[in-house]
Amino acid sequence: MTPTTPITSVSTAPSASNALAKLSGDYTLFLKLLTSQMTNQDPLDPMDTSQYTQQLVQYSQVEQSIQQSGTLKDILARLSSQDMIQASSLIGRAVSFDGSTAGLTSAAPARWTWTTAQRPTTLSATITDASGAVVDSRILDPASTSLDWDGMLPHGMRAPDGAYILALQALDAGGTSLPVTMSSRGTVSAVFVVALDPLSGAQLSVRQFGQVAQRTEAVRVSAAPGVASALGAMGLARGTLTPLNSPTLVAQTSLRAGDSFSVRLTGGAIRKIAITADDTLTSLADKVRKALGRTASVTTPTVDGMKRLRVEAKAGADVELIAGPEGTDALGKLGLAPTRLSVPEIAGKKDPKVKPGGTFGLALSDALSIATPKDAAVAVKQIKEAISTSQTAYRSLYWDDGKAALVNSYGGGGRVSAYQAKQVARYQDALTRISAITGSLGG
Repeated sequence: MTPTTPITSVSTAPSASNALAKLSGDYTLFLKLLTSQMTNQDPLDPMDTSQYTQQLVQYSQVEQSIQQSGTLKDILARLSSQDMIQASSLIGRAVSFDGSTAGLTSAAPARWTWTTAQRPTTLSATITDASGAVVDSRILDPASTSLDWDGMLPHGMRAPDGAYILALQALDAGGTSLPVTMSSRGTVSAVFVVALDPLSGAQLSVRQFGQVAQRTEAVRVSAAPGVASALGAMGLARGTLTPLNSPTLVAQTSLRAGDSFSVRLTGGAIRKIAITADDTLTSLADKVRKALGRTASVTTPTVDGMKRLRVEAKAGADVELIAGPEGTDALGKLGLAPTRLSVPEIAGKKDPKVKPGGTFGLALSDALSIATPKDAAVAVKQIKEAISTSQTAYRSLYWDDGKAALVNSYGGGGRVSAYQAKQVARYQDALTRISAITGSLGG
């Protein structure tokens, strides 16, 4: 199979038409000027014969230029037709082209061929989709020089149609990597001929030649960085034009079947959430929702045009998100970090207004620095605030007059309900026991 050479068709016919129109206008203007000059010349001082002859020569040159432009226009039109005929003749023919990207369709597998300087001892293949995610990997016969991939994945599902990239690792007996020259194979189903203005680069026309009763669209358009590209003139951009339409997480993200993370509710048992091949973001949210019950809100909002998994603890809940094993952690691939979500209960009408203990954050970070006076000032401020928070946390474990006054004001009139008095007695008893251990009691 002979590698094909891309057809590049740049039409200059519209430019020739523009030039012809300009010459015709100049020719008409020249005739008007010459006629006016001859009509209005002085009979006593007529135009010099040499000047008149020179103008006639210029007139003849303009006329010849117009005729040449018309002839060139006809030639360009014929050349353009030949390009179209040449392009359409490729439809239905098997072609080979340099590169590791091949197209997979329901009617034909993705095909690659390769050559190596010497026969490798081991040969392994990795197939990735247009987003760079690995969809399949396998060990090949070291003597093989081609691969036809039908899109069947290890878990039994079929990969969606699109562009796929093959990466080969060939090793000799000593484990040294061998260079591999790759090419892809396929059948031409459609040809696009785009005419561009050579001066402005503007798109003039687009023609598609394809098989009858079939519709073919581009899969991927690429252009080398740092060089001139006509993609913008054709209304195209770099990258994938037909994104994967599969809603599964395996197809849309770097998640793979078997990846996992865990959740734990209020210090209870750890529950593992595993990714399966047919999981979608909706089904994954249902799994997390089932594991956490009503203590957390699990949603899939759209952020910056992309669906995300969001887990929020409800009042009175303590939810912990735990990363999975290294290499198969699904939490990071979902854009979530291992964390603990704790939300205090909402106080009821009969609940005490002051409760010992609580949750306190020091807001200290490894980013604090004393490299500059300004950074040092920020660090000192953060440390002072952390010390103040620690003191507040310590005082919250003990009863004092301020807290007693706040509790005693419950219900108004300085009277305390029997329920509140019972609660205060319990707090006082707890503080007495603590003071027996610490040897001090806050007054």
